[in-house]
Amino acid sequence: MSHPITTVFGAFGRIGVTEMDSSLTTHVHPHLHVILKLDGADTAFHVRNRRCPVTDDTAVLVNAWEPHSWTYRRADGPTRFLTLYLEPEWLSRVGVGSAESGPGAFFGASVIRRSTEVRTAVSELYRLTLATARDGTGLPSVDAISDVLITLVGELRRCAAGAVRDARDGPAFDYRIRRAMGMLYHYDGPLQVDAVAREVGLSRPRFFELFKHCTGMTPTRVSSAARMERAIALLTDSAMPLGDLSESLHFATPGNFTRFFRAQIGLSPHAFRRSSIPIETGLAETRQDSIT
Repeated sequence: MSHPITTVFGAFGRIGVTEMDSSLTTHVHPHLHVILKLDGADTAFHVRNRRCPVTDDTAVLVNAWEPHSWTYRRADGPTRFLTLYLEPEWLSRVGVGSAESGPGAFFGASVIRRSTEVRTAVSELYRLTLATARDGTGLPSVDAISDVLITLVGELRRCAAGAVRDARDGPAFDYRIRRAMGMLYHYDGPLQVDAVAREVGLSRPRFFELFKHCTGMTPTRVSSAARMERAIALLTDSAMPLGDLSESLHFATPGNFTRFFRAQIGLSPHAFRRSSIPIETGLAETRQDSIT
């Protein structure tokens, strides 16, 4: 079973350090996502069905809403990952670059070779993240972590610009699908695809066709991402029992919620909550405004 070392939250998003030995289903995030190997077995993620090696020398870069997955190979053994889930609005605010929440190429390549600057920043970020976990509050580390993230993301973008570019921009992003994504993400209830399709003026078949064409995923992926973000907010910002939490997220049983959560992130809700350290207050509202 995967073992969480720590998960640190801030206005920047979240940083996770995890020993992983559980596969991840195909899923999406409203964040910019960076996957880095720290120790253990070399492995690979699939980003938009492209195999992206995760080694000591690479970094895997996932744009907002890009489908990605990971298959654990028992024969290889576990991998310790440093994973970043970066809020697009924070990146824009600190001047790293425009990072709209819709699909797009903030990162121009899915996998890059780590430069010396990337290696230095990763080592410092790992050190600060573990120090925050040991401290238990992390308040002295907020500015330091933010500064390292700004440096790291800027260097990752520079490396991606010099790498072989992916064919990842896709077709023009239809305004009806952008509106539908916002509705799916913010709707607090069971998925109602037919109602969303009607609201944006499309038949159900045409809605699914256009959604897949523009985003490379199904509407269910967006709905699942929204449930995950609400679950993460409740796990980190409240002491709500898991039974009540699963009911509030419209799961039939706590077991169904646990299986869903583990498939998306590789950890049980209990393990995730135990390892989480919010280092700034008022984050729940920020996390729920990740797409408009």
